[in-house]
Amino acid sequence: MKTLFSSLSIVFFLALRNIFRNKRRTFVTLLSVILGVSSTLILAGIARGMAQQIIDDSIYSLVGHIKIQHIRFHHDPSIAHTIYVDEHQLSSLRAIPEVKAVLPRIRIHAVLQSERDAAPITLIGEYPERERDFSLGGSLATRGNSLEGAQDSKIMLGESILPTLKSEIGKRIVILTQGAKGDIASKGFRITGTYQAEVRNTEKQFAFTGIEPLRELLELSQGQYHEISIILEDESMIEGILPYLRQLFPNADVRSWETLEPLVVSMSKLQNGFLIIWFVIVVITVSFGTINALLMSIFERVREIAIVNALGMTSRWIIIETILQAFFLLLSGGTVGILLGITVLEGFLSEGISVKQFAEGTSIVGIGDRILPLLHTSDALTILILLTVIGTLGCLYPAWLATRIKPSVALKKF
Repeated sequence: MKTLFSSLSIVFFLALRNIFRNKRRTFVTLLSVILGVSSTLILAGIARGMAQQIIDDSIYSLVGHIKIQHIRFHHDPSIAHTIYVDEHQLSSLRAIPEVKAVLPRIRIHAVLQSERDAAPITLIGEYPERERDFSLGGSLATRGNSLEGAQDSKIMLGESILPTLKSEIGKRIVILTQGAKGDIASKGFRITGTYQAEVRNTEKQFAFTGIEPLRELLELSQGQYHEISIILEDESMIEGILPYLRQLFPNADVRSWETLEPLVVSMSKLQNGFLIIWFVIVVITVSFGTINALLMSIFERVREIAIVNALGMTSRWIIIETILQAFFLLLSGGTVGILLGITVLEGFLSEGISVKQFAEGTSIVGIGDRILPLLHTSDALTILILLTVIGTLGCLYPAWLATRIKPSVALKKF
């Protein structure tokens, strides 16, 4: 055992000494590793931030973490497909420790008719004070006034739909929708204000009014809702609370946002796969630089390797010494690269990256005019592990090459 530790200490010392033998080459190799790792982590942070913005926007745009609806409403959003939830049940939902907000709504598909033009819309009847800070429905008006309560008979529209309707704040518009008996129901609303969303297309999709005027228009009774959106304290609590809610509402459709937004989930999974592939490509590219540096180091030390071999250092220890060089280079360069990437993400890019000039294009995929990078610790660990493992394994060839040096031939030629 003592001999083993003695041999390890000698090999460890030789590996460190050989790393710093050619300082310029070592510096260039370390620089390539640092830049490769840091740039990969920064790009991963930006990509994660974009994906999280799409998820957050989906949840904020009236989906919530969990939604309770009539069992047929998802496939047939008819006004008749309502669920009955009394105030006692709503209080029970609010009393659940994991629940942050319970947002009952009436939702209908309608047509907005101004004096000049018309546009399709999803009209949401809500409790504005409950929606505040939790959903798009609680947005404060950017122009005009916000909705004041459940009895408010005015309407708040998206900023982008006003030009389509050729109308303005204070003017009256008419809502046309299906009535309770299958006929056409209509009601006049005065535009009280406009809201802005991160994604401009959202402003053309939703309009908001107090829940009671809409309930009266559709002839719904108290306790009848089309959906109840639930906001949790943390997204990770969804799987734990879903079974309980399904027991509480056995005749309703209780779904998480992942089920309601399969496209967003698919995009997130696709991105995860792409990032892993990107990590591997960068790691392999960086490893080639390390392999090249080790090959140069071996060719410079042919005579030295031959002498230590002649003195009794076996091929196994020569391989270990060469691999240790690669391991130290990759581990130190990878660690500094990750620290640099974290510094850039948490420092220089903490306020986000403005993409206002591309806002029209980014809004199509659910990204606002500013991207906030998101750092995942798992990404940093994955990059570091892939770098050290793949890079070290890649350096087995230079290590094997070093063992092929014959002392008798090397001492004659070099």
